[in-house]
Amino acid sequence: MTQPQITELTKALLDEKEIAVADRLDFLIEKEPEMWKAWALLEQVLPIFWIVEGKYLHTRAPVFVYRALYYLNHPHDFVNNSRKMILMMGNHLEGLLVHLLDLHNRPLGDLSYYLSKANQTGLSSSLLKFNEVYRRAKHMSGDSFLPTRLDQRTFSTREAVYCLFVMAQSGASINHNISWRPKTSSSRLPSENASKLGPPGLIPKWVQVPRLSYQN
Repeated sequence: MTQPQITELTKALLDEKEIAVADRLDFLIEKEPEMWKAWALLEQVLPIFWIVEGKYLHTRAPVFVYRALYYLNHPHDFVNNSRKMILMMGNHLEGLLVHLLDLHNRPLGDLSYYLSKANQTGLSSSLLKFNEVYRRAKHMSGDSFLPTRLDQRTFSTREAVYCLFVMAQSGASINHNISWRPKTSSSRLPSENASKLGPPGLIPKWVQVPRLSYQN
């Protein structure tokens, strides 16, 4: 059963096409032989977090916004460590708001609440809901003697995948709706041929997924 906050956010922020792609990604992640397809699809969903300098890839600046996204680029971890993945998603959104609002040493909840003062009540409300999920990932009581995969009883793989799409849409909303937003770029997300998809259902041929690129 999906946690209520994640269900609410999914219904509020994602359309049918995006939910279909999220379900497809969840399906591919759970099937080991299809992991390479999951990786390819995941890279299209994530905001752009690197730049190329010469022969090398480097984290985009500011690093505290983008560094967390590296950890989301590992499909296996959506199965084995879903709590960490949601933690990294919250870290990215928190860093993004810190960067845009220039309010340092503030948690995601405080930063999200501040948006309501900037006439962004809808965005503030959705981020506060995501913060409830993020807090469960961040402050969950740990016990080294408990079995591994403990996070699987807190967040399922599908919940983590839905949160990934919620993160992408929340980042896009922050970027598009705030007057001091940075520049953006977008990229189409190609899916596989619909006739070859198989479960959990058909995915439209093209789905728009925002890719964020913050540039000075």
